[in-house]
Amino acid sequence: MMKKLKLFAFAGSVRPPVKTLLAMALILLIPAPVELSAQNKQNKTVNAEFSIFWVKFKTALAKNDKDQVAAMTKLPFSYQGYGGHDLSKTEFIKQYDRIFNRTARACFSREKTVPIANNDFYHGYSVFCGSSIYSFEEVAGQYRFSNKHPDD
Repeated sequence: MMKKLKLFAFAGSVRPPVKTLLAMALILLIPAPVELSAQNKQNKTVNAEFSIFWVKFKTALAKNDKDQVAAMTKLPFSYQGYGGHDLSKTEFIKQYDRIFNRTARACFSREKTVPIANNDFYHGYSVFCGSSIYSFEEVAGQYRFSNKHPDD
C-alpha cells in the first residue's frame, strides 16, 4: 500500500482513500437539501395559491365575465390607456374590452405565467400577450390582476 502512495505522490498527485472522499461529499451535501426544502415548501404554497387564482381568472376571461374579472382585480386599477389615472370598478368594466381584447383573451388561454420576484417584499406573476405584459400580485393575502403595461 505504501508503495502505491509513493508512486502516486511521485507522479504529482496523492489520491485519498475512497471512504474519505465519500465522507467529505456527504458532509458538504447534507445542509443544502434542508435549506432548499424549506424554500421549496414556501414556493409550492405560493404556486398552489396562485394556481387556484389563475384557473379562476382564466375561466372568467374565457366566459368574458367582466364582473368576475373586476372582482379579481386590484382596484383602483392604474391604467395608462385611460389618461393615466386609476379606474374604479365601474370604469374598469367600461374599459374591459380595451384591456382584454379578443386577442389578449385568446392569449391567456394558452400562455403560461412567469414568476417575478423584484425583492423580498414583492412576488408576483406576469403573462406576456402580444405587446403587453399583464401582471398579478398578492394583495391582502389574495392574488389580484394588478397591471397592464407595454412590453418594452
